[in-house]
Amino acid sequence: MTVIAGEVLHSWQHAFHEQDVDALVDLYTAEALFLGSQPTLLRGSEGIHDYFTAVFASGELRVTFENLEVEHVADDVFILAVRAIFSSPSRGELEMRLTQTLLLRNGRWRIACHHVSPAG
Repeated sequence: MTVIAGEVLHSWQHAFHEQDVDALVDLYTAEALFLGSQPTLLRGSEGIHDYFTAVFASGELRVTFENLEVEHVADDVFILAVRAIFSSPSRGELEMRLTQTLLLRNGRWRIACHHVSPAG
């Protein structure tokens, strides 16, 4: 369980550091629910693509993850919760809580639901 969640987070982190919007979008299901750092609920690949395109317009961003917790819901469903620390040279650090629901689809784990909120 934790290995699968860790692999998905590692792929997400790598794509985020590379500012590879297409690679990030590819980690999600086509109809994924997405609540990022903005209050608007996004649904699906197009909204997620637009979100990350706008986020990366602000320059270099990094993220580290701590305290990963995983809940095995079914053979093809995991929920993960983790502390995410986002940072940029211009804005410093921002600590967030991140939850994702992972589904096994066509032999591949994908993110079906993504929610981030301030940790403090």
